[in-house]
Amino acid sequence: MTHDEIVDLYKKHHRTLKELNKRKTSRLRTATSLGTTNAFRPQFDDVESEILALLVLEAKPQRIVEFSPCKGWATCILLDALCMIDTDKPSSVASYDIHDECKWLVERYKPDNVFWNFYLGDVAEQFKKWSLSQIQIDSSTWRKGPRSLSEIDFLFIDSDHT
Repeated sequence: MTHDEIVDLYKKHHRTLKELNKRKTSRLRTATSLGTTNAFRPQFDDVESEILALLVLEAKPQRIVEFSPCKGWATCILLDALCMIDTDKPSSVASYDIHDECKWLVERYKPDNVFWNFYLGDVAEQFKKWSLSQIQIDSSTWRKGPRSLSEIDFLFIDSDHT
């Protein structure tokens, strides 16, 4: 993606992004007041979170799969962006990690109109179960997570938590 393409996304989605940033700031303030900021300190900066939100807003995915949510900060960005997309179809995020640290944050701040499922375990094992078949299922079934790679609209691999 080029610099100009990113600038165009900022121009196109600036109002929605402003609302998403308010949610993000509120989430951080609440965690700070609870004394829990170390529990989920964001591991990427505001620009990265904005670009992630812009990509979701532009792609308008119905089904997102996330690898390695760690503390859940990016998961909340994904969920917030999904809930801002004007659609009559239900949206969902399926997060896979070998640790369940993200559950504390995500379960407290998840928007009501987006489904979220967390799967504890190695996503590489899940990949072995997925096939490249073109299985067509309805959204309510997908709440249990994808059964094949063809059911994923947006894949976010967030595995470099250094």
